[in-house]
Amino acid sequence: MSSSARGRRGSVLALIGALLSTTALISYFTLSVRIPSLRDSAWLNLLAVVIGLGLSIAAVARRRSVVSSAGLALSILWTAALFGFVFLLSEQLPSPAAAVEVGETAPAFELPDHSGKPVALSDFVAGSKVVLVFYRGFW
Repeated sequence: MSSSARGRRGSVLALIGALLSTTALISYFTLSVRIPSLRDSAWLNLLAVVIGLGLSIAAVARRRSVVSSAGLALSILWTAALFGFVFLLSEQLPSPAAAVEVGETAPAFELPDHSGKPVALSDFVAGSKVVLVFYRGFW
């Protein structure tokens, strides 16, 4: 096999690896979150990013090029992002047992509104229905 054919093959492997890693990361946040068994363990997505990383490593081992190195860098980034989210960040989320169910009475609390003024749940008419929307960010 000629070196140019081997180089193209390495570039294709790198692109496939990067594409697989990207797809695994995106599908975790778009599809897997809807299926509790996949969301809670993420084994399928973790396996896919590791396979993508392996393909990218194989591409670099075949022939170092800008494309194969970029594919490897992207695969490493997405693999680290998914592992970091699943094993580090998701550990900081509250357990579902502590969450208030739909229709359940919310506990008393007070938070600042968009202008910084404190608003308490008790400020609203007792017995009326209130829609609570929590937005974590900056105004």
